[in-house]
Amino acid sequence: TVKVKLSQPFSRYFKDATSYDFGLGTLSSTVVSGTGLAAKVQLALPATSGTFTSKIFDTTASSSFGTLGRIVTTPPGTTLSVKARSSNDPAMTGAPAFSTCAALTGGQDLSGGCVTDGHRYLQYELSLSTADPSVTPTLDDVTLNYDSTTTLSDSSDANFAIKSPKLTITQQPATATAGVVVSPSITV
Repeated sequence: TVKVKLSQPFSRYFKDATSYDFGLGTLSSTVVSGTGLAAKVQLALPATSGTFTSKIFDTTASSSFGTLGRIVTTPPGTTLSVKARSSNDPAMTGAPAFSTCAALTGGQDLSGGCVTDGHRYLQYELSLSTADPSVTPTLDDVTLNYDSTTTLSDSSDANFAIKSPKLTITQQPATATAGVVVSPSITV
């Protein structure tokens, strides 16, 4: 038996940037305009305020949350804010209400406030408003960055821990069966 430990940084992100991505969220006085990569979330004019709540993202493991990336257009007299929250529950039970969360800016670390490192699930909400019902702010895309440590293993006793850029192979002594030496093997 050979034990293999594979360790490597595991940076990931969630990105909403298409009509399909945005279609998985909940719209309130907002619409998704455009198709494919040309999709945008905007107010359903003549509404002067509205929200978009994303689907719940599953990081599949305990995670450390990174930065928020976004591409927005805010003409004069309009605002668009992004809030995020996290939970260990897939239905976001126990997560803070968005109304208690502070707005995030592009490049800002998600952790702190309503996002807790070590949680598995993440969700964001957009709040859009305008003083002129003929003009709307738009969101073209949003990116939520995170790092995750995942441990993979199988019944052959090979263990994989993805943590740092390092590969370690530990070979156990070969075994003999009825006088025949069985060579070690790696099972991935």
